[in-house]
Order: sequence, then C-alpha cells, then structure tokens
Amino acid sequence: MGATFVNYQARSNESDNVVQVVKDLVIKKAYVSPPKQGWVTIYDEKADDEINYYEISYICKQLSALLSTAIFAFIAYQGIYFAYLLYVNGELIDEFNSDPEGFTFGFDYFDYCDNWITEKFKGDANKLVQYSTITTDLQAINICLKNIQKGILLGKEFILGEEAIYFFAPLLGIDEGRATTGFRYFEDDLYQGYSDIIEDAQFFKLVQRL
Repeated sequence: MGATFVNYQARSNESDNVVQVVKDLVIKKAYVSPPKQGWVTIYDEKADDEINYYEISYICKQLSALLSTAIFAFIAYQGIYFAYLLYVNGELIDEFNSDPEGFTFGFDYFDYCDNWITEKFKGDANKLVQYSTITTDLQAINICLKNIQKGILLGKEFILGEEAIYFFAPLLGIDEGRATTGFRYFEDDLYQGYSDIIEDAQFFKLVQRL
C-alpha cells in the first residue's frame, strides 16, 4: 500500500498567527512550519488518522476564514489517489479529485459518475493561476491537472498519489518535500533523525491543545 497523508498549505509569509489559529482548531496535535516561498505548511494528526474528507474540508474552511487567506488541503490516499481543496476567506473556491467515480477518502457522494461530477472535481486552472509562481502559466496548470486525472505516463511513472503532488505543488511555489508528507511521516522522520527531505524540519512548531 502506498502513502496516505494529509497536509494544509496556508498562503502566508509568517507563521505565528497560523500557530495561534491551529492551536484553537487542533483536536490532537499538529506541526506548523516556518514560511517558505509564501506558504506555511500544517500537518494535523487527526486528519492523518482518519482521512475524512468532510472533516478535512471543515478544517480547511476554518483555517481559511480565521486567517483570511487561501488554504490548500492536499490529500494522498494509498499511493494512488490525489485530491485537493482550495478555500479562500472561508469560501470553497476549487476542488480536484483524481478518482471522481470512486469512494475515495471516506466520502461516497455518489456510486456513479456523470458529467456533473466529473466537471465538479476536475479542478479549475483559472482559479489557481493567481497562486502560482511567476514562471507558471495557465496552460501549465491545465496540462498538469489533466495528466493527473488521466494517470498519464511520464516515462515509466504514473502520476498517482504523492507523485501527483510532487508535480502539482511546485507550480504554486509550494515546496514538494513539505507537500508530499503528512503528520505521521513527518513525526517519524523527525524522531529518527531522517529530516533531510525537509531541510528545516527542526524549526517546525509542535502545537497541541492544552
């Protein structure tokens, strides 16, 4: 079974306010990163434990509303599936699911797929481009989303699960090392001293409700 994890990416150049908001929302524990390239990463223990789409959506919405900013939730499931949610100021702006026909991520909105469902979860590059890097254009985002949804082969590699995030996150300027892990993997690596993938892992702040 491949990697399963959740992380949140907050559009922010400072992390202190993120830490305070996360402290009020977290049920178990979370790690909050220093800002990097305009993004702060959040690893939530409960989100990783359950992979409940509705709860992940709720936390993403609350983070976005309380911080008055854009928040992405990245979800990888069993190394095969990838979904994201984008909330801005508490409003759902965009969502993508590489498997809109299935029962992925613990929510079964339908047991069939029609054009409406496919359209809803295909992602909208027009809504993402304002959060992308200077060198990323609309076409690049469109191609990436379409390739992920089709599982297009790149050489011998399928764009699946965390691999999809690896290609998608840099278009937004989000560090791929931060974006391709979650609470459990991060904490395990931190305790075992394997923090080379995330070079500033020692500066992430552990947040837990007292």
